[in-house]
Amino acid sequence: MGAQNCRATEALILGATRYFMQASMLTLAASAVALTAISALADRRRQRRADLDRVGFMPWPLITVMAVLVALTAFAAALRSG
Repeated sequence: MGAQNCRATEALILGATRYFMQASMLTLAASAVALTAISALADRRRQRRADLDRVGFMPWPLITVMAVLVALTAFAAALRSG
C-alpha cells in the first residue's frame, strides 16, 4: 500500500510539474510575441521618420528576430512538455 501511494504521489507531482512548465513556456512565448509586435512597430516608425538625421540607438530588427526565435523555441518546448 505504501509503494502504491508513493507512485501515485510521484505521478501527481510529475503531472503538476509538466503543467507548470507548459504554462510557463506558453507565457514566455506570448510575451515574446508581444515584444515582436512592439519591436516591429517601433522599427516601422523608425524607418518612416520625417527627419532622417534623428537616428535611434535601438537595434529594432535584431530585437524582432531574437524575440521571434524565443517565441518559437518556447512554443516548441511547451508542445513537447504537454
